[in-house]
Amino acid sequence: MPPPLKVKFDSSTKAQSIGDIETVSGASSANVFVPQVWLITDCGSALGRDLAIETLLKGHYVAAACKEESISSLSEMLQPEFGDRVLVLEMDPKNKPLCQSCLARLLMRWERLDIVVNCSLKSIVGTIEEASEWHIREQFEALLYGPVNVITTVLPVLRKQKSGHILCVTGITGHMGTPSLGLLTSAAHALEGYAEALAFEVAPFNIKVTVVQPGLEAAVLANPIIFTSQQEHYKNTLSGTVRSLLSCQELSPELLAKNVAFAILSVAGVDNPPGRIVAGAEAIVQTKDKLRTVSEEMEDMLEVSFAADAEPLTEQQRRELSGE
Repeated sequence: MPPPLKVKFDSSTKAQSIGDIETVSGASSANVFVPQVWLITDCGSALGRDLAIETLLKGHYVAAACKEESISSLSEMLQPEFGDRVLVLEMDPKNKPLCQSCLARLLMRWERLDIVVNCSLKSIVGTIEEASEWHIREQFEALLYGPVNVITTVLPVLRKQKSGHILCVTGITGHMGTPSLGLLTSAAHALEGYAEALAFEVAPFNIKVTVVQPGLEAAVLANPIIFTSQQEHYKNTLSGTVRSLLSCQELSPELLAKNVAFAILSVAGVDNPPGRIVAGAEAIVQTKDKLRTVSEEMEDMLEVSFAADAEPLTEQQRRELSGE
């Protein structure tokens, strides 16, 4: 791994390329800025685009990955202002060879990778009964298999460097079920389980993993939505109400994305990042409610749970687990 890139920043200084920065080794000081190399997926989306811009404004280097149809507009938006510090690349996370090609071009330019952000989100809205096999595959391809392709592509590089930070944007659905979002909930749970296990596996190589959970509005309404065909018997249920709300909300994707981008920038690349960050007050309330419910149900069923142990618990163990 090459030594860290360091540049002194003041109000009139703006790094344009790695070639303009002095490469030094040794201790850092408070007035020394250390630029990082970022790979951000789905920069054609509001979240990916805003995160790329905010990251570049902070002086970092960004490989802005997007689908082919977004390359021209994204290049016109970013390159005039940020020059060689941005590299707009074609990537569809569902296509492993494109992921590998994207990484190869990034390394050819900057020779290292520090931060990887998976922010490709898409929601299939409809009850589980209304969903076809195509809907199921589409949801899991977007939210699970795509990020997995990106992660397995970059891991050998990060492991060799013995450093790096992987962030996966999921949503509040990552740990709580939501009617009419059963497929999104399932895929988000799967990605979060994957990320948690990955964090243990790559810790010996100084690689960090963080799950970012925006609220429902930011995770769903700021990204593509596909509605299933609705069945009559679900129209007057909670599932039907959620579907109706999601179909008529008119919120600014850019505003929703900006708040999530701030949360990502707050934790990316820090020495000890959290394994999970819940972004937004509404998401925090929902998370606390879910944790409270799980705790209460567990306490209510303690005796049943104890009975499942192969070896009977001692009285002292029972008291400790019961909080007595």
